[in-house]
Amino acid sequence: MSMYDIFTINGKAYPDTAPLLVRYGERVRIRLGNLSMDSHPMHFHGHDFMTTAVGGNIIPFVARLKRNTINVAPGETWNIEFFANNPGNWVFHCHKPHHTTNMHSMNMGGMLTIIRYVQ
Repeated sequence: MSMYDIFTINGKAYPDTAPLLVRYGERVRIRLGNLSMDSHPMHFHGHDFMTTAVGGNIIPFVARLKRNTINVAPGETWNIEFFANNPGNWVFHCHKPHHTTNMHSMNMGGMLTIIRYVQ
């Protein structure tokens, strides 16, 4: 059992997480790094992404995986990339419910942010 039950993205819990602002037609890279002692299956709504690097090592094009969820284990880093071609506001979050709600708190969210298209 973990002693900690506050889960964040870039040190912030939703709704204080900064949205990722994208423009239609952009190729967007996100670097995920897990500094915790728990895995985080990070899930993307509205888009699929490609895995492009793991542990700082480029993944050859033929070995890249197309996904909408990636499990980021403790100590791992992943680069993922997507093509911004589906305008709107889309949720990007850990797929473990108690990580997005910080142990089901009524006052604070957790590992969740918004991908927001801008003009």
